[in-house]
Amino acid sequence: MENYLDQEMQNFHHHRFYLGWVGEPGKGRALGVNTVKFTGEVLKNVKIARYQVNMKRILKKKGAVVGLANGILFSDNKPIYEAEGLKVGLFKS
Repeated sequence: MENYLDQEMQNFHHHRFYLGWVGEPGKGRALGVNTVKFTGEVLKNVKIARYQVNMKRILKKKGAVVGLANGILFSDNKPIYEAEGLKVGLFKS
């Protein structure tokens, strides 16, 4: 389970980076995920772990920006985690 949490936190950091990259200010926080499907794991012999994050929507409200996305984690080009409804926020205060 610890490996999964590490991977999901990395996904949230990618979302936060994207929101900052498009010029949104604030400190980032992981807000949640709707569903996650596991079909494998990243083992020590894996050569490449790759993320594919599809931003679906960016919601802007006073003092906050929330990014909504779906994501897939690939282990040596095989999809092993699929997450829907990833949510990350940037907050000015």
